[in-house]
Formats: sequence, C-alpha cells, structure tokens
Amino acid sequence: MMSAMSRRLRALVPLAVLGLAAAACSGGNNVPVNSTGFGANAAYTGPPAATVTLKYSSFEPSIVAIHAGRSVQWVWQDAPIAHNVRLAGPSGVVLAQSPTVTTGTWSYTFTRPGTYPYVSTVDAKMGGTVVVSP
Repeated sequence: MMSAMSRRLRALVPLAVLGLAAAACSGGNNVPVNSTGFGANAAYTGPPAATVTLKYSSFEPSIVAIHAGRSVQWVWQDAPIAHNVRLAGPSGVVLAQSPTVTTGTWSYTFTRPGTYPYVSTVDAKMGGTVVVSP
C-alpha cells in the first residue's frame, strides 16, 4: 500500500520532468548586436553560447557546440604566457584571429552551420573545435 507521501511524490515527478525539459529548451536571448572584447566580428552583447578558457596552455573545453547566430567567447587565464586564437572555416580558410595576449576576452559569432577548428599559433599543441548547428 502506498503512503500519502509516496502518492504526492509520484504525482510531482511528471511536473519536475516537464520543468527540467522546459529549462533545457530555453536558449535565452539570441539577438545579434555589437561585439565586445577584442572586437572580432558583429556579435551580440548578451551572454555567449559557450565560453572557452585558455588556461594551463590548453583550451578548456576544447570542443563546444552552439547554434548558428550565437557566439563563443575565449577567456585568457594563462598569464604570463601569451596565446591567440586563429579560427578557420570548414574549408580551412582563416576566418579570424585574436591578438596575441596574456589576459582579456575575444568573441566570435558563427553565422553558418559547420565545424570550425581553432588553434593558438603560439603553441602548436593547443587546438579545439566549434561545432555549429542550424
């Protein structure tokens, strides 16, 4: 026999699952506006879809997934070691490159779906990928 508390919990579980599903689907603002940081391309001033930290001579996380029209922000936390971010398009053509610095941020807005590799030209072992879906 189920207790009154068990019946109440059983009734609340579908509501909790529905709430979590709704929160996971919400994407926040997705309005392109001006860029911040070192000024890569036209980006929006809202929060980035993903943040990559340059720390311990690596990109953390090295692979991020976002939707087209959203931006990725790279954050330098590896001072006194200077790094940069060189971003290539799916065809391998260089799209953009950040300054070589020890601190600061740099953002890039990805307008088209695809797989975009990036590296630090200062340290050949540092690299990552941005996967952009529609």
